[in-house]
Amino acid sequence: MLKNIPNNFVICITAWDPFGEGLPIYHRRGRIEETGEPCENGAHEIYVNGAWRGDDAFGRLMSDLHSLTSEGMHYPALANVVRRYKETEEGRMEMYEGWEELRQYDHLLTAKKFIQMGMSPTVIAEGLDLSLSKVEVLQKECEAEAVEAKKHQLEA
Repeated sequence: MLKNIPNNFVICITAWDPFGEGLPIYHRRGRIEETGEPCENGAHEIYVNGAWRGDDAFGRLMSDLHSLTSEGMHYPALANVVRRYKETEEGRMEMYEGWEELRQYDHLLTAKKFIQMGMSPTVIAEGLDLSLSKVEVLQKECEAEAVEAKKHQLEA
């Protein structure tokens, strides 16, 4: 076992049975390819079968996660969250604002990529519905980052 390596978990929740074995959850651990021995490096992969509807706690949870309304859900805590965000105006507005914030962030990342590709700030602003001044600020940030990267390259 490798020492002083923290546990790392990657959890993949799929909409289907990822391995087709009819199980609700699959745990995968690594092996050393050359020896076939297990590699205890703290890495854990868990695959969740989102299609599972077994008559158990996990099946009820999967059923609740697919519910469009809070009615008939098995877990009150989850039903309360669904009720708040899907069935009240206040909750729907909060969700909308969260998605809008995420959309804006995504547009800024995309704008930076387009700047790095040499696209015109005007075209970027129009295409992503951003202000030209915002794109110009991003362009200056990209230029400063490029200078800094070049400096680190020369030092190495």
